[in-house]
Amino acid sequence: MFEKIKNIFRSIGIFFAFGMKAADEQILHSGTFSDDTNSGIHQEQNEHGVAHHLLKGEVTQEVQELAYRTVLVDRESQSYEVYSPMKAVKTPKKLETTKAIIFNEENYEVLLIQENHPIGDNVLEALNKIKEEDMEPGKNTFDIGKIPPEHRFTITVGRSGLFRPRYILEEYTKKIVCLVENKEENKYILDFYVSKYPDDKKYKTKGFVREIERIMKDGRGSDVTEIRTVDFITSHSYKFFDGILFKFTNLKFNSVHEFDGNYVIRYNAEVLDNGQDFFDGMYSETMAKKYETKAPKDCVISIDPNAKADIRKYTCSVCGKEVFYDASEMDNKAASLENEENGSEVTEFMDMETSEQTFGKMMCKECMLKHQEELMKKLIEEK
Repeated sequence: MFEKIKNIFRSIGIFFAFGMKAADEQILHSGTFSDDTNSGIHQEQNEHGVAHHLLKGEVTQEVQELAYRTVLVDRESQSYEVYSPMKAVKTPKKLETTKAIIFNEENYEVLLIQENHPIGDNVLEALNKIKEEDMEPGKNTFDIGKIPPEHRFTITVGRSGLFRPRYILEEYTKKIVCLVENKEENKYILDFYVSKYPDDKKYKTKGFVREIERIMKDGRGSDVTEIRTVDFITSHSYKFFDGILFKFTNLKFNSVHEFDGNYVIRYNAEVLDNGQDFFDGMYSETMAKKYETKAPKDCVISIDPNAKADIRKYTCSVCGKEVFYDASEMDNKAASLENEENGSEVTEFMDMETSEQTFGKMMCKECMLKHQEELMKKLIEEK
């Protein structure tokens, strides 16, 4: 009985995979789409090659174009207020609006507000870590949900001492607020917001809160507040796009204030880098021209004349039929396909990928249909 139920669910998965495949083919075979629409359809396939370069840390023309395009789209989207899936209105001052409640009794100008979050490994670091881990049962300690040992956060703090402080301030900081005390004299105020309530699930927070309360009472700092520099790259911050670099130096502990369920740890500081755009070096002349001429954005021509085209080979494990995926062939034919027969020639590689993901082996469309019929006959016979 259990095997029958298992086979029924398996057949449902088969039909679902074929449904997705049919929908993809129907989209690709339409001859009425514009170049821009067609460009969007094939973007995912073309970016498979880019992913290879990204994982290897290679800066190619494709990588430059992808980075530049991503930045343009991200920054333009931050200027729009979305009211519904069908309506978005451009609001130039959207970045300057915030509902954040901050401690600012002196009514200083607010330079920025930056939330602080843990930063995990990037893709390359995570893959390297997996390779280095002992993958034997019971010995694999890798957990993708855990913060790496370096305790990296949005905010990077520099210390001058030789010894590790008892509590790492950036681990408990929820956000940092920068106030302008005197711009001409390069005087700024940095406020670190930490919760005044200990986390019952993290026993160290109790000791940290007690330490901050002692500092607030005595008015003197400790090894916890002894920091010299702070730098960060903006991410969903108040007033600034993502990717803006700020560096502050000569930090001196000022005081601790209780405010709105937080302890605000205040420092006097000087700015070293005031809003350097991290993406200035990502300009892509080729992608800029594509936007100017409204050309398809995913048709990338390699600057290396000896570079090989993005061609992949698929072989049916049953009949041995060979199918080739050619990115340039997709771009040239997909927009003008008029019938199912011609369309299948271009998208046969999708049948191979679908069969491998569904059945665990690579098969052409004909062999996959035969395999499906055999499975259905087997299910009927068992019933």
